[in-house]
Formats: sequence, structure tokens, C-alpha cells
Amino acid sequence: MVVVAFLLSCAAILLAAVAYWRSGGERELAALRNELREELDALRTVKREMGEDLSRRVHAGYEVSLSRIRRAQGRLSALSAEVSTSLRGTVDALSRQLAVLTREAEEGIAKLKTEVSTGAKTTEEALAARVRRIEGRVQVLVARTEISRAEKLAAKSQFVEAEQRLEDAVSKVREVRIRLSEEFEDDPAFSEVLQALQDAIRSVRARADDHRRKIDRVLSASDSLLASLETREH
Repeated sequence: MVVVAFLLSCAAILLAAVAYWRSGGERELAALRNELREELDALRTVKREMGEDLSRRVHAGYEVSLSRIRRAQGRLSALSAEVSTSLRGTVDALSRQLAVLTREAEEGIAKLKTEVSTGAKTTEEALAARVRRIEGRVQVLVARTEISRAEKLAAKSQFVEAEQRLEDAVSKVREVRIRLSEEFEDDPAFSEVLQALQDAIRSVRARADDHRRKIDRVLSASDSLLASLETREH
């Protein structure tokens, strides 16, 4: 819009300049030239300031993503000793993806020194969305670890502690569901995990004989959720 307005202004000034020149208004023409020069300088200043502001915003976005990546990497590192063998491949794959995102974010920051455009902002926002999706999968893995702990506690008749672990898992899964709701809409895999968790909580709270079967169902549902999120990501 700024450029269009400037071009229109230039056109008007040039037309006026021709008219004045024909009528011998050289002094007026000089004034018009000065006005044109001032408007050009003002436009350059606005463009420079807009570029600097965009650069700051894109840079800040990348820094936020890098911070989130580091947190996710830390959580994966803590999980690596606890996850089952069947999920070790998932942990390794997520770690590799986070490493790729780290490299892309750092390259994006480096490019800001020589190139700033609306395309740079689009690229940064796309990377942030990818980080958010991987964060969600890491969070589900953390929730699954809580469920496994609950199963071990219930096996030792430590039902209060087991119930607390299951409640923590509910909170974590709900948080992921909210964060990814705009991208994945309402994946039924979330509802299945949450329903299974509620059933397991009631069974553990009642010290029911079927509590282990209920928890196993939650573990299975959480694996399905992980697979669903991975499929949607691809």
C-alpha cells in the first residue's frame, strides 16, 4: 500500500511538473523535485524500519522455537531410560526430527542477516507449527510413561499413587489435544485414550480386579494415538 501510494504521488507530481515547465514555472518545478526527493527518502525510511521490525519478529519466533526444541529434547532424554523397547525407535526418530528443526531454525536466523521478506516469516511460522506437533507427540510419550508407572504401582497395591499417575496422564493428553486442535481438529484417538484413562481411574479407585486390564487398554490406546499423530504429521 505504501509503494502504491508513493507511485500515485509521483505520477501526480510529474504531471504537475510538466504543466509548470510549460508555463515557465522553473522555481515551482525545483520545489516539486525537492518534494519528490523528500517523499522518496521517507519511503526508504519506512521500508527500512518495516524490514527491521520484520527481522526482529522472525528472529524472536526462531528463538522461541529453539527454546521449545531444547525442552522437548530434554524430555526425550529423560524418557529414553524408561520407555519400552517397542517405543525406543519412536524416541530416536523424534530426536532426529528435533535435530533437523534445530538446524533449520539456526539457518533461518543466519539468513536474516542478508535477507528479510514476508517469505521468511512464513517459513518461520511453518517451522513453529512442526515444532508444536512434535512437542505434542513427546507429551503423549510422557503421558504413556505415567500410565506405565501407574500400572507398576497398582501391581504393588499402591492404588492412591497409581490413581495420581493416571490423573497426570489425563492432564497431559488433554493439553496436547487443545494445542493441536486447530491442526488435527478432533482426532478420535484422543477421545479413545481419555475414555480409557477414565475407566482405568475408576477401576483403580475401586481396587477392582480388572484394573490391570483397564490400564493395559490405556497403554494400547496411547500407542494408537502416537501412531495417528505420526501419520498425520507425515
